[in-house]
Amino acid sequence: MATRISSNNAIGRGKGKRCRSGCWTCREAGYKCDEAKPFCGRCVRLKRSCQGYGLRLKWRHHKESRSKIDPRPPPNHAFHDAQLSAENNPTQSIIASSYTDFATSSPSLPFATSPGLSTSGNSVIDSIATPTGFRSCELPSTIGILPLGENSPPSSGSETFFQPDTYPEKEQSCAVQLEPTFWASYLCLDDYRLLHHFNTVVSTLLSVTSNGNPFQKHFVSMALQKGPLQSVILSVAASHLSAVLLQKDTRVVSDKHHRFAIQSLSSALVDPVERLSDTTLAAILMLQIRRQFVDQVVEADDCHLSAARELIQLRGGPSAMSASCSKFLLGLFNYHDILGSIAHSRAPFIFKQHGYDTIASLLGEASSILHIASGISVLQPMKNGTMKASEADIQSLVQTLELQLETWRVPAEAAEDADVANTAAAYQAAASIYLFRVAYNIGAPHPRTLHRVHICLDALSKVPVTSPLVSMHVWPLFTGGCEAVDPQDRQFAIHRFDEMYNHRGMYSLIRVREAMETVWKCKDLEGGDNRPDLMIKLGCLEALGYLGLSVDLV
Repeated sequence: MATRISSNNAIGRGKGKRCRSGCWTCREAGYKCDEAKPFCGRCVRLKRSCQGYGLRLKWRHHKESRSKIDPRPPPNHAFHDAQLSAENNPTQSIIASSYTDFATSSPSLPFATSPGLSTSGNSVIDSIATPTGFRSCELPSTIGILPLGENSPPSSGSETFFQPDTYPEKEQSCAVQLEPTFWASYLCLDDYRLLHHFNTVVSTLLSVTSNGNPFQKHFVSMALQKGPLQSVILSVAASHLSAVLLQKDTRVVSDKHHRFAIQSLSSALVDPVERLSDTTLAAILMLQIRRQFVDQVVEADDCHLSAARELIQLRGGPSAMSASCSKFLLGLFNYHDILGSIAHSRAPFIFKQHGYDTIASLLGEASSILHIASGISVLQPMKNGTMKASEADIQSLVQTLELQLETWRVPAEAAEDADVANTAAAYQAAASIYLFRVAYNIGAPHPRTLHRVHICLDALSKVPVTSPLVSMHVWPLFTGGCEAVDPQDRQFAIHRFDEMYNHRGMYSLIRVREAMETVWKCKDLEGGDNRPDLMIKLGCLEALGYLGLSVDLV
């Protein structure tokens, strides 16, 4: 007589009650574990990989009972749920983690094969592609934030651990400190990694000083809250990672954050309060800086600078920007505005002396040379007729600018720093080359120009590529390199651009180097058959303009 076999004894029966202790392999399979150390007996007997007994985290829906937890991965609003639970229980921990696990849990990543990219030596790659590099990156005190409503840092007992359900195969055990509620609401783990990369790597590439980095001081603190600045900073960080590491998904992430930045910026510009905030102006300037990190620039040359100029005017002009952060933003705008006027043959958007005082804190002694260069940019539309001016006014301005350049000297206190003195000398020579082109339409192989070319390139060669001051060497290197005639000078210019790219990982450096090589071809072709007079009259930016090309000199 046939008997009914109990389903509990049938082959392929359902799993028993999920155990709450033991190794993670047995817990996932739902079997009792003998909890032997370091590997349980069941895993050893079945020749399975024992995942151990360490803590492993995942998000829980606190409003639901344990029996009703959804086994599926958490939805996109999981961080919002965490914020709600933190509001109900202030002692709940909010995410802020180190990134050692990202380096140790991932296989060694191959590097990008961009031109001139090195995989060894003192470069950005060495500091982010290795586990040691990750461990050495510590968040500075500028973004250390106490819990809301607390006056003291969290105790050692207020730590928990976090593991997203979406990555069960990667064990990531990381200490979590108490932070503001908006941190969990707006930053997922990947975005936190990007913000950490911007704070520890990208910001050092943008600042000319290693102490008191203004990007860390002002931008990172404003980027902790959701908005256009946060999105564009994450986009810049992802773009930089895509340049120095062979990660296909980072470019997609960069484009995603860029779209979010544009959308949120559009909303901020409509709001009468938000559009006058430092955060909105900083977001626009970061969009301008982002051009240095993307491999292809699709925006108009001055679209972001034009928007920044309008916001500055709405705020009352440069004289109304007196706060520390506002002065930094104004100096950053003036720096990009002056170099943009040189690159695109236009007058600066804001030509007021009191607005340029803010550049000194960014660029040091080279700021006074940039003031003179801005005057040369004003001279250019006078010479080509787009700005009305008499011949006497033009000649007077030329003589004034030339006298300022010839008599300028590095201050004694700044001359003690060799890198600062050489950078200032390179800027002085580049400004003279620029003045000769605009005022007299002469360039190499004219003796006056060649003399400044040698001074410029020689000064740049004395500054190590690892110096923070190299962040402002693009314009003098391009100006001196384009007018170089000697093969050794040209080879040095190419080699220096490659070194800068190896160490900094900015796509704009490759574009500037390629533009310089294009200028050489045009000038050599124009000056062929012993026609140096024609070569003298062909300007570098003019040659690029004939080909429909442009270049950013930052």
